[in-house]
This record gives sequence, C-alpha cells and structure tokens, in this order.
Amino acid sequence: YRDWRFERSLAFFTMMRGVVKGIRPEAAWIVNMHAFEDNLKALAEVADVVQLEAQGRAPGSEGPLWLDAEQGRYLRSIGGGKPYAVVFGAYNAGQRMVAKTEAELRVWSACCVASGARPWFHFIGGALEDRRALASLEAFFRRHAEHEACYRDLRSAADVGVVYSERTSRFLSRPERERELVGPLRGVTLALMRGGIPFDLVHDGDLERGAPGRYRALVLPNVECMSGAACRAVTDYVRSGGGLVASFRTAWRDEQGGVRGRPGLEEVLGLKATGDPVGPLSHAYARIEEREDIADGFEGTSVLMGPAHLAPVTLEGGARAPLTLIPPVPTMPPEAAWPEVGRTEMPVVAVSSAGEGRCVYFAGDIDRRYWEERLPDHRRLLVNAVEWAGRGSPPVRVEAPGIVDVHPYFQAEAARLVIHLVNLSHPNLHKGPLEDLTPIGPVRVRVRADLVDGAEATRVCSGEKLEIERGDGFREVCLRRLVDYEIIRFI
Repeated sequence: YRDWRFERSLAFFTMMRGVVKGIRPEAAWIVNMHAFEDNLKALAEVADVVQLEAQGRAPGSEGPLWLDAEQGRYLRSIGGGKPYAVVFGAYNAGQRMVAKTEAELRVWSACCVASGARPWFHFIGGALEDRRALASLEAFFRRHAEHEACYRDLRSAADVGVVYSERTSRFLSRPERERELVGPLRGVTLALMRGGIPFDLVHDGDLERGAPGRYRALVLPNVECMSGAACRAVTDYVRSGGGLVASFRTAWRDEQGGVRGRPGLEEVLGLKATGDPVGPLSHAYARIEEREDIADGFEGTSVLMGPAHLAPVTLEGGARAPLTLIPPVPTMPPEAAWPEVGRTEMPVVAVSSAGEGRCVYFAGDIDRRYWEERLPDHRRLLVNAVEWAGRGSPPVRVEAPGIVDVHPYFQAEAARLVIHLVNLSHPNLHKGPLEDLTPIGPVRVRVRADLVDGAEATRVCSGEKLEIERGDGFREVCLRRLVDYEIIRFI
C-alpha cells in the first residue's frame, strides 16, 4: 500500500508540474512537505524548490527550539543542490491568531537561515489583529537583506554526517518513527551541538552514492533498514579510513524491511548478534572497563546509567568492550538496592578497527535515552565516540558556556569560510514558548589553520574586526557576548 500511495503521489506531482510548466515555463514548482516522512527525496527530485513546514512550537508542548535548523539540514540532504525553504508562522502553533514571543521568533528565524534555508514566514487570517511580531520580523528580514552575501553559494564545511533512514521510516507508524528514528537522531545531534561540533544530516539513500566519503565520521543512529549496497559502501568507507558510530539495531533489516540472518555491518563492527533486543531494562547500569577513549572523562565513578534496551552481541576480530552491562538492580526496598551480578561480558559499547578506520557500536539505545532523559554522561559517551572514531581535528569547533549550534560553510568567491552561530542556551529550550533570551560568553570559535591562514575575521552583524589568535594547527576568535545569532566571516 505504501508503495502504491507513493507511486500515485509522485505521478500526480509530476503531472501537475508538467501542467504548470506547459502554461508558464519560468514558474517554480514547489512541493510542500513534512520532514521525516517516507520518499521525500524522490518527491524533491520533481520540484524546483524543496520546502518543509516548521510552523512553530505549540505552547506547553515538547519540541526542540532548533527545529528550523533540523529541517534546513534535512532539506539540504534531500534537495540535490536545489534552493530550499522552511515555512514558519509568525503565530504560535495551535494558536493562529496570537503572535510568537519576540524571543521565540528571533531564535526560530535565526535557526532557519543559519541552516542555509530560505526563510518563508506567513500569517493566517484576513485581519491581522495581533501585530506584535511585525517589528521583530522586519528587523530579521532587514538584516538578512543587508548581509545577503553570507547566505549565497554555501557549501557545508561540516565533516561529521548523521544519517536519517527514510527507508526505515516507511515501516513505522508516526509514534514509532518519533521513538525509533527521530529520538536517536536528536540524541546524537543534541550531543554534538552541546559539544560544539558541526554536523550534516545525511539521507540514507545517499550512502551507496558516495556520501560517506565526505566525512571523517559517520553516525548511524538506529538505522535499522539498510540495503546491501549501503552496507558495502559503509564497510568500504571504514576500511579506507573513515570513522563509524552505529547504535542498537542498525542494519538488522534490509531495505524492504526483511530481517537479515546476520546484521549487515556485523563484520566491520567486529561483533556477532546473539539474540533479539531485550528491554526495557529498568535500573540497568554500565560498568567502565577501560577509561581511555570512549570512557574518557568519567573520573570518580566506575558505573554509568545504562541503556533502556540492549541488543545482545558478542565480540569478534579484536573488538573490545570499554563498557559492559550490569543487569537491572532492584530499587525497593532500599536495603536490596545493590547488584546481585556486578559484572558481565555483555557489551554496552564496543570499539574496533577495520582496515584504516575505526568503529564504535552502542549495543543499547544510549542515543535515544539521551534525547529522552538528557543525562550528561550519555552526551559525553556520544561525543567521545564521534571524536575517537573520526580522529583528526574538525574544521570548526565552538567552546561556550552553553549550547551553540554551529553551521560552517565554504563559499566559492565571497569568503573563504562563513560560520553561522545560534545561541540555544535559553530557558524553555525543549518546551515552548521562549520568554527571554540569555546572552552567553565568551564564545570561542576554533578553526583549522589551513582553512583560514592569511584571512581576516569579521563579526558580520556588528562589523567588528576580530583578533585572530594563533595556535598549533588552529586559529581562534572570541566573541565576548552572543545573544541570539551571529555570523563570523573569514575573508
């Protein structure tokens, strides 16, 4: 049924595009879509402009403040170089007659353009009685026009790719999709943002089209359905020196949803699946067996909170388990709250090498659990995994007392490097609406030296020239204060 529905939708879109172009060849055919649905990449191929809706957050509901940036990254992954736009409302989602707060609107619109998307805002209703959003929107579009050169001809400089699986999405209901796909994805991306590491979203259909080779590290957060060609492409990528981080049931099914006899990435990850996933594991823990690399930074403890679900695996081919499972521990009565089994050989995290590359496998759903519970230990594990697997220095990294979403871009002619920074360190980050902006600082932006040697750095919105500090292999600029949004341009 899903295939039939998609084929009919694609045929309809293609027919309508032909009708429009037949009447007015110069007209743009725009397909309006919703992110993380299935087959969007194929629909995007028949559009002149690809577009997604991210109207806003309903007051009191859970939702990331950076949703517009997520949508923009997703559009870039499916758009094939076409212009892409994010549509957002000047109103609160579910409250169409009432304007967003100024703080919410400022960050929402900044996330949109920082991701490289064209901003497309709108009002609903024939009479605009709540006009409080107008001043903020006018200032936003005035700034966008004034610095338009910073939004043109952008090519992402991020060298970490996080894969979203449209193929897996086809076999999940909307609630399952939020839990099994979007949750793990957002756990990884939130960890990277908190770590100041830029990243791209990668469409799973591009895995067999050479996409992995662009990145020093590739993250597969519970990408359950993978074709044989995609598995071979990822394996070749690792053996050629790439870094791979995968979690839970990645590659356990083929592209048609069929369960494989053996997970498709078993060999390159250095493991063997021994049974179906188990869970929920209430009050299970992870024992630290090795402190370097993945478990670096956990001085003072020998245990961490474990996953809620675990895929049982054994190690092969020299793989190691820096974290192992402590089975669920009773919580009541307090006198019985101690582990009957203090150590097992069941990996929670496995690390291995294959050819010239490195692999990290999270046997449990640490990524999803970080998104749902936001335990700092899980964030550190995810960031450590990307850094260990990817090796080398990222092109750009941000250090700040808070959360900064960083979007670095190369430009063919206008500048050597343009870095968009969005401050997300505000109250109500995960639940709207945002009432106040919380300035942070200092914000240190470290850039690999070979990318900017000989260039000058400018804080675009204020025109301030920034002093460039020289380090061993890097250059660094410092913003004393960041309120909501800034652009740094190296020319």
